[in-house]
Amino acid sequence: MLPDLNMAMLLLERESLSQLRFKPPFAAEIGDDEALLLSLHALARAGAQPRVDAIIEQIVKPEARLPLSVAVARIAVAIGR
Repeated sequence: MLPDLNMAMLLLERESLSQLRFKPPFAAEIGDDEALLLSLHALARAGAQPRVDAIIEQIVKPEARLPLSVAVARIAVAIGR
């Protein structure tokens, strides 16, 4: 799972349409971008690929969409074990 998570984070860092913002560790609440990523992974685990793809389209450049989708799908499989 770690290589896929690394790939996903790399794509999010380098290919995002806008800068993602994260709250500090141990913050009392999560931010909008964190909620979006949590939703992305929850939908992937649920097998809701069209919804996963819709989120991915909103956050990364076109050339990063397929690699991010593959990484997210592999993470979902690893988490589901």
